[in-house]
Amino acid sequence: MNDDQLYWFARGYHDGRVVGAGVEEGLDAIDDDENRVAYRRGYDLGVSDYCLEETEDDAA
Repeated sequence: MNDDQLYWFARGYHDGRVVGAGVEEGLDAIDDDENRVAYRRGYDLGVSDYCLEETEDDAA
């Protein structure tokens, strides 16, 4: 990954964790396909972690 891809991965992860599932407008603002893929991977991981935390909170 280059610096741009790392940035978009981190941005996607943040969007997925903080906002939760359902927010994908960020993809439209990215003009490079590789950066879009990096954002999507980060977003998916962020949503996954967000959902995992919600499940752990419910179990406690």
